[in-house]
Amino acid sequence: MGNLLLTRKPGEGITINVPASEKETVIHISTRPNPNSANQTRVAIEAPKNVNIVRDELIGRDRKAPE
Repeated sequence: MGNLLLTRKPGEGITINVPASEKETVIHISTRPNPNSANQTRVAIEAPKNVNIVRDELIGRDRKAPE
């Protein structure tokens, strides 16, 4: 199992991709206040290493438009 701790502002998201072949995949998500900012929440995600977790603002960043 891998762990990831992110800080998210209101309106920011997370995308979790679970391989279709994994029928019994368990992902645990918990939140906690960010002591450094009232406008943020810390999100802790615990998932198997084969599960892809990406901050929404990074989706598409590595895809370049055709030239």
